[in-house]
Amino acid sequence: ANAAAAGYVFPAYSGWGTKFKKRKATVVDSSRFLSKPKPVQVDERGFFENKELTKVHQRLHQNLKRATSQEKVLSIVKEEKGLLSTSNRVVAITRLASLDRHAECVRDPRVEELLKDLWEDLEAINESQVTLAPATLASLALGMARLGLRHPEIFRCLGQVVRRSGLWSFADSEAASLLEGFSRARRCDEVIFQEGSRLIMARMDRMEPKVLTTMMTAFACANIAIETLFFAVGDCVLRRLDQWTLRQLAELADAFARVRARHTLLLDVVPSRCEKAIPSVEALVLLFSAYVDSRQGFGPEGLREELAKQLLERQGELSATLMRRLLQAAARARWPSHALLEAAAKVATREASTFEIDAMFDCFLQLRVVPPSDFPISDEKKKHREERLKAREERQRRWKEELQGEMPSTEEEPLPEKALRTCRLRVERD
Repeated sequence: ANAAAAGYVFPAYSGWGTKFKKRKATVVDSSRFLSKPKPVQVDERGFFENKELTKVHQRLHQNLKRATSQEKVLSIVKEEKGLLSTSNRVVAITRLASLDRHAECVRDPRVEELLKDLWEDLEAINESQVTLAPATLASLALGMARLGLRHPEIFRCLGQVVRRSGLWSFADSEAASLLEGFSRARRCDEVIFQEGSRLIMARMDRMEPKVLTTMMTAFACANIAIETLFFAVGDCVLRRLDQWTLRQLAELADAFARVRARHTLLLDVVPSRCEKAIPSVEALVLLFSAYVDSRQGFGPEGLREELAKQLLERQGELSATLMRRLLQAAARARWPSHALLEAAAKVATREASTFEIDAMFDCFLQLRVVPPSDFPISDEKKKHREERLKAREERQRRWKEELQGEMPSTEEEPLPEKALRTCRLRVERD
């Protein structure tokens, strides 16, 4: 353990956690052989204290939990700036994320001050070689990811604290929240995810279905495709299939499809379960995301068209968030279904959510489809679209000028390569 803590790594170590039968000692593994440090907090003076010992911190904790708006949370943060402990700041981040995930509060100067203080706390914790409680670390990662705060400095410090604490000291739900937070924030710490893969292999037979599903979705969204892990989890799900709901199976199918894990769970089991039961709208969206790319051949022929038909029949139940996920899946598969695009325009007109509407507008552009004229996009997106159109027209003008300058003067001379690319193929419909 001392050698591993000093930085010694066995030369036979694979580095990505694909070998699970034989363990090697690493810097991360040394934490399980040493005594666990006690959770501590950092005050404004830089001294470390035990978690929530003072009545002041307990009062601030309760006030932040009871806040009913983001403005109330930010006002408490500003007024009590000199008294907030590290856990109080983490609670503030978590409360902001639970009240509204896509709000404009992330641009508020008070949020920037909160993140700056939190970064200083984490730096002091790293310098003192201590740690925080696993629940606090997991809540911080997930809260920042839900708010869309991807500060690399904070996640780097957070990853160092997690490594020192050891992922094996986390409960199943805490490890799932931590992996989900790093995956959503696109800050994929290699050591944390490799330890997460070993933790799943060791605990998956007794994990709750929801927790295991969340972990596999985190690996898939982070594009970490460990074949041994996904196939082992697939076999585990088949052994406990009666414990999984159809919605959880749909999320697992989406995760397996993202990493191209051609397990029987994705190819046969989930499509057969869909035929026997009526899934919810959210499960339909996840199933559509898993099987929309027919080029991969994951499901039976015509499955995505059937799923699209069911979604159109229940489009009144689709929220802006679900429609945004639907369009993003269609854009990844390059399948511009006109019926789904028309339904998306109706949902965008019905629900005025700036974040979701802008994301749907990006999907229209990714599919090379012009949105309807009455599509409610924001002024910033309109300006961005106009700039893109002007840039495209400028490129076309320059290209035509270059082409005219390179055109041959006589018919006997061969045509230049750029002139040959101006041909267009027209296919007549039957």
